[in-house]
Amino acid sequence: MNNIQASKNFVSDHNPSTSKVELVNGYIDKKGILGYFIGLGGKDKIYGLYCNFKETKWSVNENGIFPTGEVVKVIHLFHLSTNYDVAVTKAKNFMREQGIPLKKLGSVGQTNLNAYEYKTELQLQAEKKWRLVNTEIWGIRNIKRSVKKSSYKIADLRAKRLTPSSFVGEVGERSDFDLTLKFNLDFDSTFGRTWMNNLVDAKGNVFVYWGKCLGNKGDNIKLKATVKGHDVYKGVKQTNINRPKIIEETN
Repeated sequence: MNNIQASKNFVSDHNPSTSKVELVNGYIDKKGILGYFIGLGGKDKIYGLYCNFKETKWSVNENGIFPTGEVVKVIHLFHLSTNYDVAVTKAKNFMREQGIPLKKLGSVGQTNLNAYEYKTELQLQAEKKWRLVNTEIWGIRNIKRSVKKSSYKIADLRAKRLTPSSFVGEVGERSDFDLTLKFNLDFDSTFGRTWMNNLVDAKGNVFVYWGKCLGNKGDNIKLKATVKGHDVYKGVKQTNINRPKIIEETN
């Protein structure tokens, strides 16, 4: 809300001694203020005046609208000050202007609908500390969730450190290789479908072949191929081969 005049209208409208009795389908629309308190805003930077109030809860059926009970709500009336003592003074002045008696928290019974109830600075600071702790708890949970979500990346990086890839052979050299197919991907081009095959040897060295499909993931392949070149992809050294001739393949 955060508007003085609107707050005055709200207080007047919900005060049984000043508000008009409203009938809805023959039923009384009960309204009442349960109490007021000084609280900290969402960012804990400014004190504000809040109000606990009750209203009639309504339902509708084929016979019309009728009350089913009461609901208790909280509303922020307006900002007071960043200084607690100043906030208390402003709140009391506002309540005096509305003709509502000033009562500290816990000094009146729950039946008094016009009690000015405000929390002590110690209570407010305790609530602020708890909100900070709660924020830290959720922050830690989010960190754990992010780490868990990215754990496969950490494992992959660790594996690359433990088995770093090196270049194999000299460019133009034709040799026999015992490799394992890690994965392959197919692509459509103007020359038809082509495959990118990613393979590794027993030492963790990475080999790449572009051309036909060499098999399925996990296949152990013994082949003869020519070293086409060497390059680095995302920090991993890899040996490019071509003209592969499969000598033996096991699933």
